Amino acid sequence: MITAKNEFETISAFESLAGSSSGTWTDRETTAELIRVLDLVQNQISTAEYYQDLAKCSDDDTQTMYEIQQEVAGHIEYYAPLPDCCSVTLQDNEWQVIPYIDEDLPRLEDIPETYTEDLVYQVNDHGNVSLYKWHPNFREYREVWAMV
Repeated sequence: MITAKNEFETISAFESLAGSSSGTWTDRETTAELIRVLDLVQNQISTAEYYQDLAKCSDDDTQTMYEIQQEVAGHIEYYAPLPDCCSVTLQDNEWQVIPYIDEDLPRLEDIPETYTEDLVYQVNDHGNVSLYKWHPNFREYREVWAMV
């Protein structure tokens, strides 16, 4: 879980922000935790209104809670220091930082040796995907995230 605000520390890919894939969290708990994460990662938006809207919801008002979650997740995605090519997504009842493949990025195996653009991805023969970012200080690409 996210516990402290640090503009220089990136939230890692596959990080769980709120909820539980095992279904042990209620919609209210998931919504409250997501609002707390937004409060931790930014200073621009007051979260008080989100907490008030959540307090007005009955436990059966899952649609309104989901709408609050979607709006808050959008703000987290905008303000939080996420890895490149990642978004905040609801997956298996859990809000997570999930990588996506940007088809406009070149593949590592297709670039010339002198290529030093910012991001490239690699797909191995098993279908695993890794995103790499160029680090000029080290003069090499380093892995940002990998998924099977």
